[in-house]
Amino acid sequence: MAQKNVELVRRIWEAAEHREDEALFALYDPDIVWQSHYVGPMETGGLYRGHEGIRRFFRDWLESFDAYEARAETFIEVGDQVVVGYRVTGRGKGSGVRVDMPRWNVYRLRNALVTHVEVFDSKDEALASLSSEDSGRS
Repeated sequence: MAQKNVELVRRIWEAAEHREDEALFALYDPDIVWQSHYVGPMETGGLYRGHEGIRRFFRDWLESFDAYEARAETFIEVGDQVVVGYRVTGRGKGSGVRVDMPRWNVYRLRNALVTHVEVFDSKDEALASLSSEDSGRS
């Protein structure tokens, strides 16, 4: 089952890269919770709910950039959760400052849909967030 979860999350990243919103949102539970724990100069943390909440998160996040790209590099399965390490690159809007930063997301899945995504600044924070019932399984 867990390998199927990794494949589902890979499909999410592929759909996002190709800007295929319909395919992307078909993999998210309608009541999904998106939570960002990172608070920095280009992002404010927060809690977003449902498909519209995710759209609002990305509108807010992307308005800081003139150029933006996110590429998944690592997928780690832990029970019904998938941890994704990725790199964000881009150029800040107005400032022109180049951005290159690693980020980590934890995807929680149920019934072949993503129900919860948490965004972290580091791998250690992402791994520490895994629910105790799943963190003992690999």
